[in-house]
This record gives sequence, structure tokens and C-alpha cells, in this order.
Amino acid sequence: MKLIYKQPLNVSFLVSIILGILLLTVYFFYSKNRELSFFELLEERMLTRKAYILENPDQNINNLINHANSNLIHILKEEYGIYDIYGNPIVKSKFAPKIINKTLLHNLLKQNSDDINIKIKKDHSQVIYLKFYDEIENKNYVLFNEAKDEEGLEKQNYLAKILLGSYFTALIVIFLIVRALVYRDLKPLDVIANRMKKISSANLNQRLPEAESKDEIGLMAQTFNEMIDRLDFSYAQQKNFVSYVSHELRTPLAIMQGQTEVTLMREREPKEYQQAMQGIKDEVKGMIKLVNDLLLLARANSDGESLEYIQCQLDEIIWQSRKMLLEKNKEYEIKVNFDEDISVADDMIIKKGNFEMLKIMISNLIENACKYSENKKAEVYMSFQKNHITFTVTDKGKGIPESELKHIFQPFYRSSHTKTIDGHGLGLPLVKRIVELHKGRISIKSTEGMGTTVEVVLPKNKSQESLIT
Repeated sequence: MKLIYKQPLNVSFLVSIILGILLLTVYFFYSKNRELSFFELLEERMLTRKAYILENPDQNINNLINHANSNLIHILKEEYGIYDIYGNPIVKSKFAPKIINKTLLHNLLKQNSDDINIKIKKDHSQVIYLKFYDEIENKNYVLFNEAKDEEGLEKQNYLAKILLGSYFTALIVIFLIVRALVYRDLKPLDVIANRMKKISSANLNQRLPEAESKDEIGLMAQTFNEMIDRLDFSYAQQKNFVSYVSHELRTPLAIMQGQTEVTLMREREPKEYQQAMQGIKDEVKGMIKLVNDLLLLARANSDGESLEYIQCQLDEIIWQSRKMLLEKNKEYEIKVNFDEDISVADDMIIKKGNFEMLKIMISNLIENACKYSENKKAEVYMSFQKNHITFTVTDKGKGIPESELKHIFQPFYRSSHTKTIDGHGLGLPLVKRIVELHKGRISIKSTEGMGTTVEVVLPKNKSQESLIT
């Protein structure tokens, strides 16, 4: 069942219970009040008859009752009577009891006080028995009065019809109002559903404008847009990865195929075969490095939340990276300097970082500085701020032309000054992505003929506001 019907029905059901209890309570107390009022009316009539008897002891009781009745407002189907202590009638109306029930009479007479009455409900009628004592004649009498509250019952039945009609009318009105409100509130969901149907892998650039609203639907639309952003990014990275692989592997494979075909065109000396195999080996080695770089880039481009974030000591990562690079390249010279204000090791701690990715980032920046400098020298400088750590790598290489700086983070893009140096143009894109995963910021300043400076600013806590601009 759709919410547009389910919610109004649920609300109507709940309201029906509450409203039903309320209306039944109103009807119940009205009925009790009507019943009590009519008993009081009957009692007043009996007291009037009693007064006539006690004030006129010398007159005939039958005449006194008739005289009292003539001064009372007529009530339809009223029965009355006066009985002795044995329950026998002295005066009674046509349909009054011929004798009073002995048990009831006993309950009246056993009371010592005067003016004892018993009230009884009989079908739709109400009955009162009143005992009183006549001091002049020195004997007890029992007055009887029975009547049906025709006018009161008619009003009560009318009230029941009004309450019942109001009950069902209110339920219908509430159902329609709630349905209208639910339809109004859920209408954006229909719009969202229709928009979602149009989103596919071919048009992941579409977004839900409802995300601008401040209610729960806006929050859902915002969450959906964020999910589409992640899917769009992942899908784009997958396409780029396939494009990168097909583009970059095609050249070394073509070279390997060409070398193989040329080598096999005729019989050759063992040395020539060795040279050919060495060439193929070099190409395979380059392909392996390319694939490894691509896999690292693909991993970094995946959802960063899948990475393990732990407390990382940045200076420890720097020294490990330096040691690894110097062992692999003896000609490199790497100088590390720290801010004089750094007094404790805790200043260099990133509370939430991925150790492996940070090591790749630092190693790539230092290696680039050494590799693209004629003196193979890189200078690393670390400074500490209250909530951030700044990591700077400087070289004295050829520099990067200003017109090329805006492309430097594009995969496979290489500066015009680096074409003759081995590389695939994946290092800086990988570094930039790792910085983004750690909510940091990276910037490059370069002057041709003087060198390049790369500055990375990382928050000490990944949960802090992003520094990416």
C-alpha cells in the first residue's frame, strides 16, 4: 500500500480510537446527568405529595393526592401510589403496583431514619420508593413514583445521532486533510523517483535540485547526490584507467612486437639475441612499473573510506622514504630540515592518516625533485602550525613553464623539460589524490631555470575541515 493511503489510514485509525473514547465519554456523562436530573424531578414530586399529606391530616388522602397532582406538571406515563407498612396500596394510579415487593419493603422499613428512598432503573423507566413517618397518625407510609423521561431520552438519542454523525464526518475530513498533507509532503519524492529513473551510467552528471530544501527529503536528495558524485567519480576513474592502460601499454607492446619480429626475420648471433631480449626485458620492466603506478592511482581514486587510517608520525615516514630512495639511487642527495619551533615528536603526528599512501606521496615528491634536477639534490623542509603540518620539497632543476603548471596534475601529462627522462606522468596525479584523501592542500611554484617548490599542507586530524581549495 502506498504511503499516500497508508499514512492517512493510520492517522484516521488512531484518531477514530481517541475521538471514539472522547465522544463515548461525553455521551456517558450526559446520560448519567439526564438520569440523575430525572430522579431529582421524581423525588421533588414525591416530596410535594408527602407535604400535602402531612400538612392536611384531617383530609382524605385520595383527595390530597389528587389535589397535589393538579398542581404538578403533567408527566406522560407517570405512575404513583401510597402504601402502608405491609405494602398494600392506600392510593395508587391505574398501573402502579398492587403490592410492594417484600424484600424492597423490608429494606425501606428497617432504616430508623426518616425520608429513606430507593432509586431503581426499570427498562427505560425510573422508579423511586420513599418512606416517611407521619407523627400525627404515628405510622409509616411508603410513596411510590415511576415515570419514563420521554423528553430527556429523546434529547439523549438526538445527541447520540449528532455524536455519531460528527464521528464519521470528522474521520472522513481528517482522512482527506491528512491525505492532502501527505500528498503535498511526498510529492517531491515522486519528482525524485522520476529523476532517478533518468540517471544512468551515460548521464551521471544529473543531480536532484530538491537537495536545497532543509527537511528530511532534502537530506535524502543531498545524500543521493553525494552517492551519485561518488559513482560518477568512480565511473570516470574506471574509464580513465582503461583509457590509460590501453594508451600507455600499446607503445611498449608495439616495441616488443617489433623487436621480436625483426629478431626472428633471420638467424642471428647469440649476442644479438641477448641484446633483443635485454630490450624486451627493459620494456617489460617499464610496463610493470606503469601497471603498478596505475594500480596505485586506481586505489587512491577509489573511495578513501576503504583505506585504513591510523596515527602516523610524519617525520618517521620522511626518514624511511629518504633511506629507501638513497639505497635505490646512490647519486641522490636528500637534505631534511625541520622548523625550529618543533620541540616535541607529537608536533609531527597526523592523527588519522594512511601510512602507505603518505609514504608513497613523500617518496614521489622527493624522487621527482632528485630525478628532474641536474645535481640530483632535493631539499625537504617541515614546519608545524597549531592544527596543520606543512611539507615542502624544493629542487634546483630546469623548472616548469608557467603555461604547463595548470596541466601538471593530469595523468600522463609531462612537462616539456622532462620528455627525455624516464617516467609516465602518474606521480603528481597520485600525490594530489593522496593529499585530497587526507583533506590537505597541494601547490606548486616553479621558475624556469631556477627550480620547483612543491608545498603540501596536511591537517593533523583528518576529521577537520578540508583544506582543499
